Amino acid sequence: MQVKIIDPSKDKRWDDFVLEHKFGSIYHHSSWGQVIERTYGHITPLYFVLEDSKGSIKAAIPFFLIKSWLTGTRLVSLPFTPFCDALAETSEDVERLLKAVIEKKDEFRASYIEIRTQKSYDLFSNNKLVEHLYYKTHILTLEANPETLRKSFHKTCVQQRINRAERNHVIVKMGKTESDMKTYYSLNLLAQKKHGLPPIRYKLFQNLWQVMRTNGTITLLLAEHEDKVIAGTILLRFKDTMYSQDSASDKRFLKYNPNHLLLWKAIEMACNEGFRYFDFGKTSGRDRGLADFKRRWATEEHEIPYLYYPDIRGITSIQEESIKYRLMTAIGRRMPLSLAKIWGKAVYKHMG
Repeated sequence: MQVKIIDPSKDKRWDDFVLEHKFGSIYHHSSWGQVIERTYGHITPLYFVLEDSKGSIKAAIPFFLIKSWLTGTRLVSLPFTPFCDALAETSEDVERLLKAVIEKKDEFRASYIEIRTQKSYDLFSNNKLVEHLYYKTHILTLEANPETLRKSFHKTCVQQRINRAERNHVIVKMGKTESDMKTYYSLNLLAQKKHGLPPIRYKLFQNLWQVMRTNGTITLLLAEHEDKVIAGTILLRFKDTMYSQDSASDKRFLKYNPNHLLLWKAIEMACNEGFRYFDFGKTSGRDRGLADFKRRWATEEHEIPYLYYPDIRGITSIQEESIKYRLMTAIGRRMPLSLAKIWGKAVYKHMG
């Protein structure tokens, strides 16, 4: 067997391999890689695959090479992605792939390797990897009858708020055009400012819409009150799982509980379409309020271990509890939106 580097958008074997592998997720699919590559020009796909003697893919770990004068050169699996498991069956295959990745790291003079794992965590036996537990995810196991599932949610914090949204005549509609995505983006800008984070460029949402609409792996839901869009959520769908990729709302209308109704409608849709799991998305270990919110939907909590070789370095290692991070977000909350957009455009091309 030998390790090769492929381009998933050009290698016809890749998506079939992802579809068949037990750890395969929407984030492994070539369409997600295309969105990242089109949005961020400073990164290059390097998908490491282990081939058998017949030329079939036996195991793989996808990476992108990030080159930045500000944040350094590094190999990440995958940037701008909550998790991306190694697609392997044995620790031996993972070790073969890692050896090739480390060699490529040295060739590019990258400062470190980052792997965002979840289900394949136990396959990483290399004791040189440094583990950090920054994030968690919350998974809801779905039922054939969504109403049965609804009764399992926290009565006052979830069920009653869904009922309140319905009584307040909040309506959930499906986004059908890129204009709907632009409407959602305006909510995302407000949400980023609320948290003091640099605005994400519209180009990401545009690419999500244009690339993933073609294969039916994206759904946009918008919540309206009196014909005004007050909240929205982007869902990704693949195999047996529906993923909550991004959500945003106008804080002026939170009294109508649009986010609760959006989530419920997304879960109801997932049940009716035969999905087995609903992934609530990545949550920072420091964001206890958001974690509690997700637990009240009868979810199971799972760690998303981040693995590094040799260790994370530089500006990208700033953690959410640090003084630097808190200072950055405090400034971001007070920054005019016009200036924040320039900040976001300048910053995100160095991140990942």
